[in-house]
Amino acid sequence: MKFIEIYNRVLPFWGEEINLSNAKLLSDNGMISIELSKRWNEVESRMAEDDTFGDLMTWTMFQIFNKYAIEKIKTGVYYLVPIEVSKYEIEQQYFENLNCEFYKKELSEYEREFDI
Repeated sequence: MKFIEIYNRVLPFWGEEINLSNAKLLSDNGMISIELSKRWNEVESRMAEDDTFGDLMTWTMFQIFNKYAIEKIKTGVYYLVPIEVSKYEIEQQYFENLNCEFYKKELSEYEREFDI
């Protein structure tokens, strides 16, 4: 399975923009956003029960979107446009997440792409 195929299948479920106006920074590295968490739950619910690649992409996107959201809030920007988030960073995190014992089968089927 190629990264771009998984990415292109999951990204539209996040919508065009995520409102972060209700977000609260907890520390230099933490944040709570009801809207971002709600969107994550909605995207998770759209994945098929046996779609391990999609489930992991959903979690990975949430991780990276959370990181981007923190940086945006620190600069006074209270929205996130998912398509503007670096595909490269998402792929790097996705590959890192795949590298655990639980995803051994999926890792063997995964094709990394470097021209994304």
